[in-house]
Amino acid sequence: MDECCAQFEGLLKQQLPELSHHLSSLALPATVHVYPWFTSLLTWSFSEVLTLRAFDIIFFEGNIDIVFKVGLAFQDSFKETLMKLDVGDAKNAMKDFSRLKDAKLEI
Repeated sequence: MDECCAQFEGLLKQQLPELSHHLSSLALPATVHVYPWFTSLLTWSFSEVLTLRAFDIIFFEGNIDIVFKVGLAFQDSFKETLMKLDVGDAKNAMKDFSRLKDAKLEI
């Protein structure tokens, strides 16, 4: 699991460097919010519709990478909001992305 979290953190640094730097400055490592995503295959923090779509991709295509793509897509979609939050609010927002509405994800 640590390897998955490290891989996600690397992808975040590569694809969303500003957000990665902001989260690092808050001492909020990816493991805080990514670990539950991986252990629950997205059911812990995301909406039922998104989770079922991810399951379709995992089981139909055999592609577990969708977990990384969904996580990055959500962070990208809410990058501006997350960049304005302090550590407590950022942690809460990433724990439960299902509360964030109107997400337009490109996965």
